Amino acid sequence: MPPSSSAARPALVFLHALGSSRHAIDGVAARLADRFDVIGIDLPGFGETPLSQGTSVEDMVRHVA
Repeated sequence: MPPSSSAARPALVFLHALGSSRHAIDGVAARLADRFDVIGIDLPGFGETPLSQGTSVEDMVRHVA
């Protein structure tokens, strides 16, 4: 979920729980979108992000950073 591109609003970044996807926050994102740039990130192997071979917790941290 890309930011809505308004520099005047603060950004909120959401990470889903393991076993979920960024779509888990769709309802919350819709309610906050008028005040914040809501950014949802899929961790590797979840949602629409493919799993890379050998993905570790450290790899997920690098993906988010």
